[in-house]
Amino acid sequence: SLSLSLSLSLDKKTHVPQVIYRVAILRQTPRVSRRTPPALEALLRDCWEIDPLRRPSAAECERRLEQELARVAEDAAGR
Repeated sequence: SLSLSLSLSLDKKTHVPQVIYRVAILRQTPRVSRRTPPALEALLRDCWEIDPLRRPSAAECERRLEQELARVAEDAAGR
């Protein structure tokens, strides 16, 4: 089964400016669940790249997601 869980350790009193500061200035990104498939974790980390020129394009993201979905479907069919 496919699992994806992200957490940025925010509480209910966290305000939007605090989130912006933590992500944009401190470069904090959400933690990825240990159950997240490695290909999806790699895609997430690539999308969080600080340098926008090093981030994957939308077409590249689509291609990688389609590959992962096909892999998951093959795994499910083989069970």
